[in-house]
Amino acid sequence: MPWLTPVVFKQGPEEPLTRLPCFDDGPNDVRFRHIVHIYRDRATPENTAVQSITLDTIRQARRFCAPRLAVSPVMVTFADDADLVPADMGKAPHLTRQIGDAVRFQSPRLLPLLFDVIGNGFAADVWLGETANSVEYVVLTNSDIHLQPAFYSTLATLIRQGYDVISVNRRTIDAEPGDRVFSPLFMAEPGKDHPGFDCFVFPASMIGQFVINDACCGAGGVMRSLLFNLVAASKRFLMLTRPNMTFHLGDDVPWANPKYLDYQLFNYNQALMTLAKLVQNPDTATRLEAFINIHEDEDYRIGLANILQQARWFRTPDDAES
Repeated sequence: MPWLTPVVFKQGPEEPLTRLPCFDDGPNDVRFRHIVHIYRDRATPENTAVQSITLDTIRQARRFCAPRLAVSPVMVTFADDADLVPADMGKAPHLTRQIGDAVRFQSPRLLPLLFDVIGNGFAADVWLGETANSVEYVVLTNSDIHLQPAFYSTLATLIRQGYDVISVNRRTIDAEPGDRVFSPLFMAEPGKDHPGFDCFVFPASMIGQFVINDACCGAGGVMRSLLFNLVAASKRFLMLTRPNMTFHLGDDVPWANPKYLDYQLFNYNQALMTLAKLVQNPDTATRLEAFINIHEDEDYRIGLANILQQARWFRTPDDAES
């Protein structure tokens, strides 16, 4: 599939990375701040154990690109989980809010807010190998997303080719449910396509432009709020659908449990609130409408249509003429 909109390109089903459009107008010198929220899952210890694989693969990917690229992993935690941060990883200021501080749900869960994770990760005092001309990019991944060795090098190449925002769909590989120790065999598995959003890359300078909300991690639909912000702010957004850059063990979907449906609905409504603010700019409204009508499901298309209808309804006669 070619351009979804004038600013969003989605990798086609059989399209190799070497055939992607190349503009060669991106920055040559980039550095990465990789933000990950890690946590202790007392109900499902396997979710805690699998994060050791994430950390191992981050280390391998850093070694692969050193010394050409500066990469600083930043771990974001609640204070009670600070001991999970290893000495060779950056530590962000502790999270001080959780979703229960904003709203009550039928099944209370200690979940962080997405934009708190991003903000705290960005506030961490870490050395990024700054040079006069280097441009800082944020990498945001879920704690159970593991990296292939060429991950950072591949991102840097695509950024130099002219893409300022990138989403990376993971490969899902078969693994024994209790197998939570890194194995080189994981790297050799081709895996299967997965459509979800669990890895975003964007310039750190965009953070100040985001319309933020209380969308919570660990629940369905959380990344839509970030996705819509990035579509609104990007110059060229590259959506990678089948690269062998990240992988995940198995295809469990705990967020899809019916007892957590109210969390998913909350995140959906938070995304619509963000859209309502973003579309106040007519140019942004045009690009988001084009993207959502092509890429998103009916719920988001209807939601945006209602928002735009209300925005037009409340225009004054003078606004309508202009």
